[in-house]
Amino acid sequence: MICANHTQWNTALTFSTDSVVSDADYAIITKHGTATTNPLMLVDRVFCCRVATAFAPNTERLTFSVAADLQPVLSAILRSLAKTGAVLKFGTPPKSSYERQLAKILLQMSEWQETP
Repeated sequence: MICANHTQWNTALTFSTDSVVSDADYAIITKHGTATTNPLMLVDRVFCCRVATAFAPNTERLTFSVAADLQPVLSAILRSLAKTGAVLKFGTPPKSSYERQLAKILLQMSEWQETP
């Protein structure tokens, strides 16, 4: 689910009201939330913002990728998530089932082309 609206960022604002989250992070997230008056303002700045059910029961996987100017906001969100109990993992996410299927098809096509 690509960020087409404020849903994911508003979720961040909601959890940031928790007393566990630092005042500095709350200020960063709130400032961003109030300054972003239209989702179109995030075009070409939020590259990916996905929420998916994870393999482990009762867990969600959040995937974020943002432009450099939004990195402080993302860092504040990640710190806030960690303080509220989330387990953070960084790096390239695992391939989806569609990516694996496509890779298999491309490999088969390549082998087929090599066969006389």
